[in-house]
Amino acid sequence: MEAKSTITKNWELSGLRGSQKTQQMFSAGDVSLLRNALQERAAEFDGWQSADMIAMFMRSRGYGVSREAARDSIGRLEAIHCDDRAVAEELERLALVN
Repeated sequence: MEAKSTITKNWELSGLRGSQKTQQMFSAGDVSLLRNALQERAAEFDGWQSADMIAMFMRSRGYGVSREAARDSIGRLEAIHCDDRAVAEELERLALVN
């Protein structure tokens, strides 16, 4: 029983570290602006155009991302009707330091 408690605590701490890292990589305001822009353009942009928007966002902050990875990301974000936290987590997964 004690081991399970330790595992649970470690998992919670790793989750906290992950959210702090996300906040350090991208500001909440920037993430919110990107999410809103993607939502506003959803009706007129296809997946590739939305992926280009993500890639431009990342490049302007010193990160790279492949076009295919950004496209896959758009599909995941559309599927979960994302909030700012989900967008930030997805951006962190995509980020490749240039």
